[in-house]
Amino acid sequence: MENDFVTIARFQFVHDPGLEMLQIKLEDAGIQSVVFNQNMGGLAPLHNWASGGIQVRVPAENEPLAALIWEELQKTLEYADFEDPELAKMRSEEDEGMQRNWRACLVVLAMLVFIIAYLIYASR
Repeated sequence: MENDFVTIARFQFVHDPGLEMLQIKLEDAGIQSVVFNQNMGGLAPLHNWASGGIQVRVPAENEPLAALIWEELQKTLEYADFEDPELAKMRSEEDEGMQRNWRACLVVLAMLVFIIAYLIYASR
């Protein structure tokens, strides 16, 4: 669909210089971009990490050009983690697995809190 957006870059911290630079480069290329989870980076860093980080998303039809812009920018910023595309893909898959694990842990923890609260309330 023409309204589908895809994630081309992820950042852990809102103050990462690459985030603003990427937005500027995409704007200069005439590519619309949306930053997702930007406010969570400062408010709840652990939630931010568990939810996939700060994501830069672009329309799906602009993904190839946007990915090329991001790749060139990474070389400028010397992001060593992303030099090898296969390594980046493996790390991305590993990060997604870790995020699922953290989400599952948070759900279990929330359930335990509710159960304990119920037991305390019921024992009165």
